[in-house]
Amino acid sequence: MEAVTTSATETVLYLYGFVRPTINPAALAAGQADVILVEDGDVACAATVVPAVDYHVPPDATTAAQQLEWVAPRAWRHHEVLRHLHAAGGVVPLKFGTLCSDSQHVREMLRRRRDAIVALLAELEGKDEWTLNMRSDSELLSAVVRHTDPDVAALAAGADLLPEGHAYFARKKLQKAICDAVVARLAAVRQSLHERLFSAAIPFTTADQPRTRTTEGTANTVAVLVPRSRLTELETLLADLEAAHPDAHVTFELVGPWPPYSFAAALEA
Repeated sequence: MEAVTTSATETVLYLYGFVRPTINPAALAAGQADVILVEDGDVACAATVVPAVDYHVPPDATTAAQQLEWVAPRAWRHHEVLRHLHAAGGVVPLKFGTLCSDSQHVREMLRRRRDAIVALLAELEGKDEWTLNMRSDSELLSAVVRHTDPDVAALAAGADLLPEGHAYFARKKLQKAICDAVVARLAAVRQSLHERLFSAAIPFTTADQPRTRTTEGTANTVAVLVPRSRLTELETLLADLEAAHPDAHVTFELVGPWPPYSFAAALEA
């Protein structure tokens, strides 16, 4: 969020994202945010005039719950406006909480970044961002590995023959071997996923995402940018990939569509 020194009555511009000036005017009423366009030639920025103090976190919001209570309605309004702009003709999203002091400074930014904005609007046109989750049943996969991986199976057989005192350390070694084998199998599926997305010319985030635990097991997440006309093709690609790795017990889930939040990084600097 841009630091803006203000009085209690001063207003600033809250910026949602870059659009074409020809965007459907109905989208500007989205989210009950009184959205306006600040234009400069063939590019524009969707914005709302807001009291500056509305985007200063209250000093008494000291706990995480209080801060979330302050952020949540503003973040939701930000998302709703971007969702309508995206549906109406395309938008290059800006980060939540982006403020600018006045329209003159917005126009200066539009002129400075015009080439990148035009290129991104063209690249993102007709495409949606989807969250792609790869989920695995970690308990089932661990059981499969225990019986199908030769090295793991040998460790398991050896641990079963040892007396209890020695078996404890053997079982610890076995658990690590199972974990390593599970990670390796899932890494192979992720690599195959990336290769297939690349071959299909479907952009995706490449930053490593941390593994998270869910009720189903382990989940890994990337974002993909998909032309609306190719969504069925992507779904078929994912189904084929699941079938190609039956022993990994993975499933793919698409969540969305969203405005292209993850693919506007070129304008963050």
